Amino acid sequence: MSRRGEKRRPLGEGQAQNLPFAFLEKSEHPRSESRNFARRIKRTFNDVFKRLLRLWLACLATQTQAQTVDERDFVSWTTAIVTIRLDDAPYSFQAFAQARLTQNASRFQAAVFNVFGFYRVAQPVSAGLGYTIQTPINDRILDIVALQLAVEGKIKSAPFSVRFRAEKLTWRSKEDFFVEIISAPRFRLRPEIAVPIWENYFLLLNDEIFWNAKAPILNQNRAQIGIRRRESTFTIDALYQHRFINRVARLPDRIEHTLLLNFIWAINI
Repeated sequence: MSRRGEKRRPLGEGQAQNLPFAFLEKSEHPRSESRNFARRIKRTFNDVFKRLLRLWLACLATQTQAQTVDERDFVSWTTAIVTIRLDDAPYSFQAFAQARLTQNASRFQAAVFNVFGFYRVAQPVSAGLGYTIQTPINDRILDIVALQLAVEGKIKSAPFSVRFRAEKLTWRSKEDFFVEIISAPRFRLRPEIAVPIWENYFLLLNDEIFWNAKAPILNQNRAQIGIRRRESTFTIDALYQHRFINRVARLPDRIEHTLLLNFIWAINI
């Protein structure tokens, strides 16, 4: 309280901030709180991803050692991928063609063609719908309808992603495409990380687990390691893939040592 007759001194900056208009300064607090919340979510997500990665690597080692393998082969897959993005729109499209060689990479096995459409639901999350068709193997044509959910982020400077796909596989007659021989659901989960090595070169690591609704539940595992070179409009992958196939009882289990070459172009419209 001021004494009577004493003149009021002008308020300084520090005192002025205590007036009712100080709510203008406090209006920034919700922003800082949301940023802190986003950082906590990111740290939690990174920790979960690291644990999942360890779990998949352990599962791969256990699965490979536990199975009796009756067939082994060296194969080669070469893939050309084109991704089209529409400026800042949340939509993107992807198409790829793949040639597969088997029997020590000396014999053509099949060609695979795929188209996918993606929609970015939020900044790290995208959903997609795709269709794949494979040229005949053993007089059967395989086509796949897939739903995809992917989450992308970074662990420090290393880009990573986790991709989940739910697929419907249909083996069709070579003579009549509309005759379904076998149809079954399948699920796939793949964590991937690209560790920077030098300039535009990365060490790429991923492991994809396949499982069915019916036996054999763990149908397939694909573990990949190799080098990725990334430029502004194209990416090249040179990878080794260890592919384990757990077949039904009447067919032998199989391991394929696969050389993967991926050529990926990105086009912005």
